[in-house]
Amino acid sequence: MPLSWHIKRPDLLAEVRAAIVPYPDLRLVTVGDVVGVLGTFPVLDDSGLAIDRFAIEIWFVGEYPDQLPAILEVGGRIPWTRCPWRFLRSSD
Repeated sequence: MPLSWHIKRPDLLAEVRAAIVPYPDLRLVTVGDVVGVLGTFPVLDDSGLAIDRFAIEIWFVGEYPDQLPAILEVGGRIPWTRCPWRFLRSSD
């Protein structure tokens, strides 16, 4: 079985880890060969004050960075029904 991207490229994993440092409510997890970032992401106003938060999961599946991560809002605040105007591919 081929090595996962985070084992082959620890520098990329370090970049992901560094990218979430400013967000103390996000944490890096590894589940088998999949890396994820879980927690709440703040929505900031112009002064940098958090005015809202969204519960998110970011899953780096496949061969990151050649494949984009899956980003999910998991708190139920953003409906993801299959409406054509919701930015979902019809094959999903």
